[in-house]
Amino acid sequence: MEKHPLNITDMKQQIILTTLLISIFIGAKAQTETVIDSLLKQYVFSSANQNPGILAGVIDCNTGIINTFSNGAIDKGNDLRLVCPGSKPAISYLILKNGLNIQSAIDKWFPPDQGYKMSGKITFKMLLSNTSGINDYVGLLFNCKEAGNAQFTIDTAYKNKELAFNPGDSVLYSNTGFNMAGIILETETGKTVDELLSEQFKGISPSIRMDDGNGNYPKGYTPWPYHYSLSSYSGGMIGTIEDYLRMMAYISKQPEFKIMTDWVKAVNGWNHGLGIEGEGNKVIYPGNSGANLSWLLMVDSKIVYVHTANDLDNEKFQGFLGNLIPLLIKL
Repeated sequence: MEKHPLNITDMKQQIILTTLLISIFIGAKAQTETVIDSLLKQYVFSSANQNPGILAGVIDCNTGIINTFSNGAIDKGNDLRLVCPGSKPAISYLILKNGLNIQSAIDKWFPPDQGYKMSGKITFKMLLSNTSGINDYVGLLFNCKEAGNAQFTIDTAYKNKELAFNPGDSVLYSNTGFNMAGIILETETGKTVDELLSEQFKGISPSIRMDDGNGNYPKGYTPWPYHYSLSSYSGGMIGTIEDYLRMMAYISKQPEFKIMTDWVKAVNGWNHGLGIEGEGNKVIYPGNSGANLSWLLMVDSKIVYVHTANDLDNEKFQGFLGNLIPLLIKL
């Protein structure tokens, strides 16, 4: 049956309607962006610190579109200290991607007769989900530069030390466990974490790498008397905000991510997975390097990341997130 083409009047009406909808969308988006810029400016202005900065971004995983915003002593092109919300999901993904058995006990690499207690009952999965009972090295080191030596941090917190609880019985956030996971990953693959990151993400997020202390850091980091580039596998990753968002969007679409978010334990409504944490159906991961605060949120098709420079007021940051995140999700 022959279809009758639209007449000129119908075509004009469709064009007018489409143009109107586009203008409304563009206007709403511009208004939202203006409000976001204003919030960031207010955040920096209200800081009691010297050289503060704030940066935020969102990626739509369905379209790949990224929107980023910054104010103060931090720039969109800076290498950010991505710390735990960056390093730990990436390490967990690399472990799964390279086929390591997360149910394996760690005694092969950390033998009990060498002082690593109960290692025959601690699995790779426990290291990645903070359920091993191994204490966190953070707070036990007197010199932050010692955190760059993964083996030293492990021996400080674990070798010839008592566990906080029997493996698997509870949850204790432990950077030590991720340093152990990084050592095992490198041993089993015969490659450095940097090489593995490059293999997986070079074409997606070329700036993502382990921190060697020579990154293009935000100016807001400089007032700190030490550089937190030395937290090894547990939090020593850097890269730009756009590359980080692309990396996380990529990981979220891989089959390994389903394993990572198959929550191992829930404590007081807070879920613990493999290098990932969350609440309800959301992935939520706060980070604190001592030089910045950060926040990762993954909900539906959107991934949001917010990062401060030289501002560690957590109460203020949480209130700011409550106003900012709904706006970012709208973009």
